[in-house]
Amino acid sequence: MIQRRKRHPGYVLPMTLVLLSLAGITLEMTVRQSLQRTLDARQAHTDLQHQWAARSCSRVLLEQSDTLLDTLNADSPHPTSSHRITLTLSNREIQLLLCDEQAKANVNNIYRQRGKENTTHLLRRILSSSAQSIALSPLHLASDDKTDPLPQFGTFNQVFPQATPEHLAFTPRHTAALSSNLTFWTDGTINYRTASAAALHAATPTLTMDLANRLVTLRQDQPGLGLDDLLLELDLDQESIQTIKPRLTDSSNCRSLWIAWPDQHRTHYRLDVQRAEADGKTTHFRFTW
Repeated sequence: MIQRRKRHPGYVLPMTLVLLSLAGITLEMTVRQSLQRTLDARQAHTDLQHQWAARSCSRVLLEQSDTLLDTLNADSPHPTSSHRITLTLSNREIQLLLCDEQAKANVNNIYRQRGKENTTHLLRRILSSSAQSIALSPLHLASDDKTDPLPQFGTFNQVFPQATPEHLAFTPRHTAALSSNLTFWTDGTINYRTASAAALHAATPTLTMDLANRLVTLRQDQPGLGLDDLLLELDLDQESIQTIKPRLTDSSNCRSLWIAWPDQHRTHYRLDVQRAEADGKTTHFRFTW
């Protein structure tokens, strides 16, 4: 006799449900991965846009920085060494800060003239409460040319090791940033037409803070005065004039551009510095955070 195997239809439905569940989970995972890839691709596209925007801004604005700063200062009764610009790209703001580095005191010169302790005291004084984290860390480089020593400072973290880009450049508009009066990349002369009194005093030890304030007032009240006339108005003796005059200039060969752009996770910062050399070449410095 042939025995027929009994069927168990009760197992079919659970197995079908299990297979459907696995298929649903797999489909859900596939959809989620596809959505994440789409979001990542969009974010990468936006980030790339911002990166190219930053590069384009740096290239175009620094090349035209002389004209731009002159134009921005032309309508102002009190010319300044820096100007903020805001651009909007993909519904996000890109913050720009265009600066005349020649209107700032060079930390290398200050350090050579005053030494470590006096430089620290001076920076605390001119930067007020924003300079609590000063820690000078100079590089000790040997040079055969004693008339042109190598710079010992080249970055802000050698002076402000704990400072963020917000502290360095993007403070509220009525608050002085740490970089507003200090630089590392100029030849040591300072543009007396746009520099602040604090920067003039720091760059020129003979020019006391009182004299620096008087010079700023004179240039604002009588913008047509040249350097010789300005120094005469300060009632300086000839020896002081001969000491101060070589440190001052009315032009600039060093400009900078700070750029801040946000993405989905954080804000990126970039600083580009461009310096024109005596031989007609251009030196570039770039820093990113």
